[in-house]
Amino acid sequence: MKRRPFFWSIFPAFVLITFISGILIIIFSVRTFKEIHSDSIYDKMLGDAAFMKAYIARTDSAEVAKLDSLVEDFSANSVTRITVTDESGLVLADSKESAAVMENHLSRPEFQAAIKGETGKSVRFSSTIKKEMMYVTIPVFTSNGRKYIVRTAYPLLSLSDTIFYFQTKVLWIVLLVIILLAGVSLYVSKRLSAPLIQLKDKAKKFANGDFSQEIEEYSQSETNQLSETMNFMAIELDDKIKNLESRNREQTAILKSMIEGVIAIDMNDRILLINESACRILGVDHNKAQGKLIQEVIRITKVQEYISSLLKRSELLSVRKEISINTDDKEVTVHFQGSSLQKASGETIGAVIVLHDVTDIRKLENLRREFVANVSHELRTPLTSIKGFVETLIDEQQSAEDRARFLNIIQKHVDRLNSILEDLLMLATLEKDEKDENLELAFCKVDNIIENVKELCQPKSEQKKITVISENLSSGVVRCSQQLIEQALLNLVDNAIKYSPDNSEIKIKCFDENGFVKISVTDKGQGINKIHFNKIFERFYRIDKSRSRKEGGTGLGLAIVKHIMNLHKGSAAVESEEGKGSVFTLVLPK
Repeated sequence: MKRRPFFWSIFPAFVLITFISGILIIIFSVRTFKEIHSDSIYDKMLGDAAFMKAYIARTDSAEVAKLDSLVEDFSANSVTRITVTDESGLVLADSKESAAVMENHLSRPEFQAAIKGETGKSVRFSSTIKKEMMYVTIPVFTSNGRKYIVRTAYPLLSLSDTIFYFQTKVLWIVLLVIILLAGVSLYVSKRLSAPLIQLKDKAKKFANGDFSQEIEEYSQSETNQLSETMNFMAIELDDKIKNLESRNREQTAILKSMIEGVIAIDMNDRILLINESACRILGVDHNKAQGKLIQEVIRITKVQEYISSLLKRSELLSVRKEISINTDDKEVTVHFQGSSLQKASGETIGAVIVLHDVTDIRKLENLRREFVANVSHELRTPLTSIKGFVETLIDEQQSAEDRARFLNIIQKHVDRLNSILEDLLMLATLEKDEKDENLELAFCKVDNIIENVKELCQPKSEQKKITVISENLSSGVVRCSQQLIEQALLNLVDNAIKYSPDNSEIKIKCFDENGFVKISVTDKGQGINKIHFNKIFERFYRIDKSRSRKEGGTGLGLAIVKHIMNLHKGSAAVESEEGKGSVFTLVLPK
């Protein structure tokens, strides 16, 4: 419904009241003037009649004949008509017409009153002079006892002209007053509506969040009270909005910084809130998710079923579920924990869900299980052998030669167990140092590191007649833990010797590249298939398990290399092709 402005509610009413007042003033003024003027004419006519009465009352019968000239002289300079009749209504004299031609007036109403001794009055059309006239009659008694009637007549046309003139003047005056009052009404309406219009404009600014300008003070008490109230309201609203915005920013920052995903959904499956972590976990676009239906955003049947089950629950209980999801060509395991979202009254209005990406935890659990299984297997094999040979040695029937051979085998297995335990202890130490980030670094000469490793590997290389050569093309100095880097390089060279054929060559090369110092170990062994590249640095991972055990490896050497490089903020890489050897490289930041 279209509503009128306040100005158009006041101004037309003022104009209408002014106009009606003007009409009433005209009607009352004209009517009052007419009554006053009529009474004035009546009094004048009565006065003229009284004058003639006084004169006629003193005359005798002989002087009655002179009445014609008398009434003519009396009304010569007046519009008043004077007529004199006897008691029978016979016209004796008239100021406007000849008495002889005039008809008897006995039947006239004003004469009827005069015959009764009263003053008569009537207004009617005169057939003699053809005008609307006012008639006044009074009885006259002469000294000789004769009775006469004096009638005065006044044309109402003169009265109408006077009233019309007066009415015209009053009309103009009233019109001027109406125009003046209309102008005053316009001014008053504008003055009354202007503050309201300003208050409306300020209220619109308040509604748009602009509280910077205060409303000015007004002269009207009520309007000023309203402006003060609105100013107070604006201050309160500004404070509340700022507090809400601050809390909203805090909540947004908290939700944004959370690793866990958070989703809030209403009863119509529409997303009320979703943070970036939830979008990352579920593989959806955050900008397109807000306000959309959950079926449009998350097209995973198990997740939809889980959310539907939450919305159907009325009790405020936490429901947990673990779901595997395929996003961006990878599988993630997500732990869902949700409950119904309720008002203070207990009415359910939706559901809130917290998402935990437990993929890494599950991987670690799998790694832990694999690690325990691998360690158990690696320890069981030598322990089983040791147990078997010990039981054999208990039999005293064994020859001295067999006993020596069995003890030699037991010693090898003990050494293997010792190597495994030492490597496990080293891995635990490296992981702890990696977590604590407390590794002490120093500038070391690369030549010293390479020469120390070559010296340590010399007995094994000579045994297989393998030549170990080195080439240093770097600046010669690297910031590292010399002991750990020597261990990493030693593991690589030791592996190269194990898996290289006799009479072959192994090359150690150091060079600078893209801000890094790289130390590579190249062998001419059987090479490695690319499918093993991603797992080759994992614990107990073996490409050829039977050969690895035959060569005496623990399966932890490359895992130790990886953790040493992680401690140095570097990396370990492998390049290989089956039948053409392998290149293992240590990458250290300068």
